Amino acid sequence: MKSITDFSVEGKKVLVRCDFNVPLSESGEILNDAKIRESLPTLQYLLDHNAKVIVITHLGDGSESLDGVKKRLFELLGRQVEVLENIRSHKGEMENSPEFAKTLADMGDIYINEAFDVCHRNHASVVALPALLPHGAGFALQKEVQVLTQIIQSPERPMVAIIGGAKISTKAPLVDPFCAFADLVIVNGLIKQELITQKIPLQYPEKVLGPKDNLESLDINEQDILRITAIF
Repeated sequence: MKSITDFSVEGKKVLVRCDFNVPLSESGEILNDAKIRESLPTLQYLLDHNAKVIVITHLGDGSESLDGVKKRLFELLGRQVEVLENIRSHKGEMENSPEFAKTLADMGDIYINEAFDVCHRNHASVVALPALLPHGAGFALQKEVQVLTQIIQSPERPMVAIIGGAKISTKAPLVDPFCAFADLVIVNGLIKQELITQKIPLQYPEKVLGPKDNLESLDINEQDILRITAIF
């Protein structure tokens, strides 16, 4: 995997795929800007090396405005960078359209991925676009990959993985791969229910623990926590 530092970016138009899917208040104010701050070293590096930065990101389902994100980015960097409109507002993004990816590629010379949280998605700005340009990873993505690689190759024991969230269709298939290197995999009710209803095969079913009841829950209750922690 190439790094951002492997490219000569001076005078180049660099498309940076970020994950600025930040939580917003009802009035549209950013409640937590951690995702934006994570990308700052990469964006600052590009600016310091006289690149033209073009940020690609999504927010929510695509209907939300990025005005607040642009404002916060300017406050943090002290400089204006170009931010394309919410990428998920385009049908071609979700469909991984080659034509849409070509439209994006025509805007830049280099592609940098700084959006670890969406690397698993078969979307145009994640899959089709980097195939059309010289591409590499930003500093935050590199760090995520290094940490994950360390966990997989030489984890500290006992190793416990916790898989949660509401997007069960993308999370449940990860349970069995995690079982391959973790000693225990804790899942929430929704994911446990998905494993059962979709009959997802598990090579190490004894490693998977979740709620005993209430399989429609996003969480595990106090009794489940006591039951799980008693193992250790």
